Amino acid sequence: MERGKRNILLVLLVIAFLVRLKMLPAVSRPFPDVDEQRYVEAAVRLVEQGYLAYNDSRPNAFVTPGYILFLAGLYLAKEVLALSWQQYLSLVFLAQAILSTATAFLIYLLGERVWDERKALVATAVFAFYPPAVAAAGRFMTEVLFSFFLLLTVSVFYQAFIRENSFLHGVAGALLALTTLIRPTPAPLLLLFYLKDGLTSIRCYFPYLLAAFLSFSLVMLPWWGRNYLLYHRFVPFSTEGGNPLLRGTDLYDPYDNIGSSIIANVPPDKWTETALRRIGEGLRKEPLRWLGWYTVGKFKILWGQAWGYVPAWLNYRQTVYLHLVLVALGWAGLVRNWERKERKLLALVPLYFTFVQLLFVPLGRYMFPVIPLMLLLAADTLFTAIAVLEKKGNFSLFFSILRRRAG
Repeated sequence: MERGKRNILLVLLVIAFLVRLKMLPAVSRPFPDVDEQRYVEAAVRLVEQGYLAYNDSRPNAFVTPGYILFLAGLYLAKEVLALSWQQYLSLVFLAQAILSTATAFLIYLLGERVWDERKALVATAVFAFYPPAVAAAGRFMTEVLFSFFLLLTVSVFYQAFIRENSFLHGVAGALLALTTLIRPTPAPLLLLFYLKDGLTSIRCYFPYLLAAFLSFSLVMLPWWGRNYLLYHRFVPFSTEGGNPLLRGTDLYDPYDNIGSSIIANVPPDKWTETALRRIGEGLRKEPLRWLGWYTVGKFKILWGQAWGYVPAWLNYRQTVYLHLVLVALGWAGLVRNWERKERKLLALVPLYFTFVQLLFVPLGRYMFPVIPLMLLLAADTLFTAIAVLEKKGNFSLFFSILRRRAG
C-alpha cells in the first residue's frame, strides 16, 4: 500500500471514530427500544445472579448469548473498576464505537484484496459517515458486534477458499459459530458457502467443509449442552424464531401500531404452528396479496428504510435518499459479481440474508449487518460506470481529474 493511500485510510478511520464519539452524549437518554433494556438487564442478571435469561427471571434460551456476554463482560469491568451506571453505559458505547471503526478497517482490507485500493477506500469512506452506522454505535443492540464478526467471518472464508487452506476453513467455521452466537441468522452459511459453485462442488470442498463444521460445532458445543440440560431437547440456537415468523404474517400491522399484537393471545410454543397455518390459509384465500407481501412488500421495507434512530444533527430524509442510492448500486454490483467465481461468496451473503428475512417480520435493521458488503459492491458498480463513461468519451476530463486525485 502506497504511503499516501495509507495516510488517507488512517485519516478516514480516525474521523470514523471521532464521528461516533459525537454520539456519546446520547447514552444518557432512556433506551429508545425495549430490546435494549432487556439486553442490559440480562447482562446484569448474568453477572449478579449467575444465570442467563432474556426478558424473564428464569434461565432461558430466548436469544443467543453473544451480545449478552459482551455486555456482561463490560459490566464485570464496571464492578471491578467501581464505575457508576452512567460510566458503564458510556463504556459500552465506547467499545461499540471502536468495533464500528474496526468494521470500517475490515471493509478496506476485504475491498483491497477482492477489488483494489480505490474501491476499498471509497467503501470505507462511505461507511465512516453512513448515518445508520454512526447511530448504531450508540444503540445497545446486537448490530455493531454482529456486523463486525459477520464481516470478519466472510473475510476469512474468502481467504480460505482463495488459498485452499483447511486450517483457514477451520478458523472461519469457528468465527461463524461466534457470529451465530450473537444472532443465529448466518448459521446456514456453513453449508451454503460450500454449495456456491453448485451441488457437485461439495465433493471438492468436502475436506474444507468438514474442517469448518468441526470447529463450528466445537464452539457451539457449550451452548448446545447448556440448552439440552435446560430444555431436555436439542435447541441449536434460540427459542425466539416463532415470534418474528408469526408477526411477519400480519400484512396489515406487522409492527403492532394498531390494537393488540398478533402474538398477544398465542402461547409461545404455538407461534410457529400458528404462523404456518396463517401462511397456508392466506395463500389459499388471497394468493396474489400474500405472494406480493412475501416478495415485493417485505423487500421494500427491508431495503427501503435506513435503520436506526438517526441523531438530530443528521437529516433523516437525506439519509434515506443516500441509503437508497447505495442500495441500488449495491444490488447492481451483486448482479455484476455473481458470475465471478471468486466473488460469488461475497455476493451470496446479502442475497441469503434478504431471502431469509422475507420469511419473518420485515425490519430495516435486519439488513444493516450486510451494508458493509453492499458498500463494496456499490463501489465496484460506481467505478465500473465511470470506466464505461470514460471509454465512451463522456465527461472523460472530469473523471480523469477525479481518478488522479483519488490515486
